[in-house]
Amino acid sequence: DPANGTGGFTTAVIEHLKKQAKNIKDRKSIEQNVAGWEYKPLPYLLATTNFILHDIEVPNITFRDALDKPLSSLYHASGGSGNTINGGCCILLKPLQRLQREKV
Repeated sequence: DPANGTGGFTTAVIEHLKKQAKNIKDRKSIEQNVAGWEYKPLPYLLATTNFILHDIEVPNITFRDALDKPLSSLYHASGGSGNTINGGCCILLKPLQRLQREKV
């Protein structure tokens, strides 16, 4: 998640994937492959804590600005099976929500 914040969305993904994990190898794969980026210090710290509370021993959260380089720079060829992102398969983003204005 390139806009990880406190990690709520990412930990929901972790919990969803943990339900599908069949063995320890699958659980370790989740820990290694689910990642987040956060630029603000407090949300970064909270996300790290949130990952630990969800049984991720070594949180894969990077303290950086997701906009400091294009996401396309993270792509690389995966040997004929399509493009991957640093060996992964996708980037998950939270859906944008419309802001509703109150009528006065």
